[in-house]
Amino acid sequence: MLEYDYPVHVLDHEEEGIVLTGQRLLDFYDFARLVHIGRNQKKIPASRDYTMIVLAGESGLRADEIRHLDALGPHRDLFYEQGRIQTRHGKGCKGSGKRVRKTIFTPFAQATARIYEGHIRSAFPNATVSPALFLTESGDRISYKAMWRSLHIIATEAREAGIDVPPKLSWHSLRKSFATNFMERHPERPWVLMDLLGHMNPSTLHRYVKHSRSYYERAIDDIVRDLVPGTPETEGAT
Repeated sequence: MLEYDYPVHVLDHEEEGIVLTGQRLLDFYDFARLVHIGRNQKKIPASRDYTMIVLAGESGLRADEIRHLDALGPHRDLFYEQGRIQTRHGKGCKGSGKRVRKTIFTPFAQATARIYEGHIRSAFPNATVSPALFLTESGDRISYKAMWRSLHIIATEAREAGIDVPPKLSWHSLRKSFATNFMERHPERPWVLMDLLGHMNPSTLHRYVKHSRSYYERAIDDIVRDLVPGTPETEGAT
């Protein structure tokens, strides 16, 4: 049984190891855009899958939240001018039902989504009548299982091409990529990250922020320079 055959959320708590951040994440984006789409006979679905990957890594949305995004109708979820992307299907607290929240819509994610909305989505059946942002070749809203299958294929191809991809890359891994990148850029704003991810408990963050070993080494070097007199950076400072 492949990973995408499991029920929703069974694999949400996957391995606690390294996630794609920084240049490694950009390399994966590039592979999906340049190589996977380039050699795929079905370029329209492949371009859709690339767009979903970018939104996951840049916004921190869950797979189920991404597939429920709407492009048409009164509940359109992409707000380019505000730099926000909305989910109306966020996980509630203690059975409270779905919860609306907004997260960051980065310039890179906006540029990717604009191309998808302007040139790709219209090629799918029902594009003018279905509100779903991400459609299948039959014109239905994309399923969770189809998302898993697509990511599994792209990740496998990337590994075979020598791209540094974790052994069990999942949609939730990309959510962790977003969280880790955010904290490396804004270490003083964990409460903002909690809101963007839709978390109620601060203790949950430790499962999402997975810094690389090099990040920790740089952090330790910074601490040593600040605290240990006599290092090259601190000599002559007194």
